Amino acid sequence: MATFTILNPSQINADDSSDDDDDDYGASDFIMYKDRQEWSDVIPLKQNDGHHPIVSISYLPQYEDTFNYFRAIMAMEEISDRALQLTDDCVRFNATNYTVWHYRRVLLERLEKNLIDELNYIHGIIMKNPKNYQVWEHEKFLLRKIREKIEHNEFDGKLTVEDVGEKFKQFIHKILHNNDSKNYHAWQQRQWFIRDWQQFDGELEFTDQMIDHDIRNNSAWNHRFFVIKYTTGFSSNVIERECRYTMEKNHLAPNNESSWNYLLGIMKQSDWKIDSFEWIWNECQTLYNDDSNNNNNDDDGDETVNDSKTKQRSPHLVYFMFRYISMKLESLIENDSDGDTTMKSMYSQAEKYCKELAESIDTIRKHYWNYQLQQLQKFYGS
Repeated sequence: MATFTILNPSQINADDSSDDDDDDYGASDFIMYKDRQEWSDVIPLKQNDGHHPIVSISYLPQYEDTFNYFRAIMAMEEISDRALQLTDDCVRFNATNYTVWHYRRVLLERLEKNLIDELNYIHGIIMKNPKNYQVWEHEKFLLRKIREKIEHNEFDGKLTVEDVGEKFKQFIHKILHNNDSKNYHAWQQRQWFIRDWQQFDGELEFTDQMIDHDIRNNSAWNHRFFVIKYTTGFSSNVIERECRYTMEKNHLAPNNESSWNYLLGIMKQSDWKIDSFEWIWNECQTLYNDDSNNNNNDDDGDETVNDSKTKQRSPHLVYFMFRYISMKLESLIENDSDGDTTMKSMYSQAEKYCKELAESIDTIRKHYWNYQLQQLQKFYGS
């Protein structure tokens, strides 16, 4: 009888699905396919490297033997349990081989295999290969097929969209916490899943946890923006809330590029006048003048910051202030303001920040800041 149990992440043992670094395929317990009686009817098909290969890859004999038989069954278009088992060994040798995963998917569908068992299998593989494109695509294929089956009630109500969503999120949570909290594949997979399956519950709280875990995690900030975009949208209340949330984080880590970029992104979603964000400008000036910021207590080892005897202000703070003044200048021009004195004062401030970045704070990018200064002079200097 088929089972519909998706394993909890704690139940997944990656060692069951992928070899350890010290797993020796030359050991006596690995039987070459050419020596297996049940494969005696198959003529292995060697890799064609041409008549005069320039650089031949020195494969392990076990690897070469396994893939010789894999090429043979593909050529025969064999659909069988033994072919599926062969792909297991191919994956253990090379989990990045796209052709192996494609053929495995063909076999799973044609043999009508239990996709929940396969989902548990691929989760074990991902635990060992968390930065492998092919394994994540295989998981995506399985989730799509499982959803189709749920919609057609093929699980007799024993498995729901919510069940899958809960276990999937638990699995991604483990990948991000145990392996790499910035794993691009895991974040992209989570975004695809919650949008496609409409499983947004708890996602904003999840970003809170991930940002608290690592305030510089740009993927977590990106995910927060993504979640808001596809749920509440950027209403006035949301923009106000997010600006205040982000400024709290900026006070904790002024030298964090991710949060400053997020703040700019939130502000761009607003149709408010730039003056509505004056409170942010006031807080930025406090940070700018704060002796603790000048001493750079938020030192994150950023090599782009000039390493003088006196630590400099955060380049991300100063860049934000430059952008804010630029937006105010744009607003004045768009509204045909006659405040020449105000324009000149703002222009001088923006020029000051640009020169500060180029000459002392972020000298490694001085040519970029000099370019920004030229653009400033071009549009606002006259």
